[in-house]
Amino acid sequence: MITDDIRLSSTQTAVDWLEDKNGGLKGTKCLVVGNGNVGRLAAQILNKKGAAVTMTLRLRKDSIVPHGCRAIPYEERYGYCADILVSATKSPHFTFSEEKIKFFPKYIAALALPRDISPDLREKYGDNYRCIDDFIRYRRPCAEYPCRQGICSTTVRSFRNPLQLKLWVQGHWCRE
Repeated sequence: MITDDIRLSSTQTAVDWLEDKNGGLKGTKCLVVGNGNVGRLAAQILNKKGAAVTMTLRLRKDSIVPHGCRAIPYEERYGYCADILVSATKSPHFTFSEEKIKFFPKYIAALALPRDISPDLREKYGDNYRCIDDFIRYRRPCAEYPCRQGICSTTVRSFRNPLQLKLWVQGHWCRE
């Protein structure tokens, strides 16, 4: 099915969802837990949108914290007060649960696999909690990305298979 939507990375769609829910991100305090590729990408996108981003680090290595973000030790995550929590760890256990958390953000975006937000928090947050599965399905209309409008329905229809389209998009995506 051809649509006038553009699928973006799960990380970008998570930030889009947070921006929509929060009514913008400028000045919003965000805590990103996890400093792998996904965590750093989330921090960079949030920072670019004007959020005040703090990341957790297990080892103090400021060189892996994106420019404009600050870092706190991983152990301090329960007490750090933020409006938004983005979880992007690789932990095989729950990194946040209702019994351990000392602050309650307005929104939680869980990008971690395996799931690292406990079911009690997921249930408590309801519509203000989203996981990676939700972000795969969440899309913004193409009109919100003016520089990308040219690759919507008309262009998509001109390709015979998805691989051709993917390669074309990768070569023509807006670079900021």
